[in-house]
Amino acid sequence: MLNGKWYNPEYETLNQESLKAKTLCFEYNCLKPDEIDKKRQILKMIGLNVYKHTKED
Repeated sequence: MLNGKWYNPEYETLNQESLKAKTLCFEYNCLKPDEIDKKRQILKMIGLNVYKHTKED
């Protein structure tokens, strides 16, 4: 998929990873604004390291 190659959308591992990412996004969106550490943790689990604009930084 990332290499421009065809992939099978029925592939079980892909479906599991997609569901995990969607679940983490849902959890992130339900967090309170002051739960910065939990937000960072979830973003790292998704594979993102973009949460830089906080009071601690």
